[in-house]
Amino acid sequence: MKLRSKSSSQNPPHDTQRIEALTQSLRNEPGRVDLALELATALEERGDFREALRLVERMAKKGATTPELVRLRAECLRRVGKAREAVEVLDAAKELIAGRPWVQITMGRCLAQAGEQERVAAEPVEDAAHGDVARATASA
Repeated sequence: MKLRSKSSSQNPPHDTQRIEALTQSLRNEPGRVDLALELATALEERGDFREALRLVERMAKKGATTPELVRLRAECLRRVGKAREAVEVLDAAKELIAGRPWVQITMGRCLAQAGEQERVAAEPVEDAAHGDVARATASA
């Protein structure tokens, strides 16, 4: 399984330019969670899960916690083969991520990959994991 991004020649130039610009902005303002999140999301979209994970874990160590940072951290952990650790991250942030179907979708994926089928079958994770966002939101 390939975890690193495609070579730069295969990435659209605007993606590479956007990532370079965000990287420079974050160097200039290292405490900006919004920039870190935008950069990590761009890295995730490009398939550079290890680099995105490195960035969100650095932000987590600094105390940054938003539902999207938690989701992104868990998704990247899952993508690099650490599904059990991803589930632990999501479980630890249960109150923060409650009622957010996009995070519950990630939870369903992480649970399934970690072999926790009985938890995947639980509400509302089952609905979110199957993409039924409206029902997952209603049951949260």
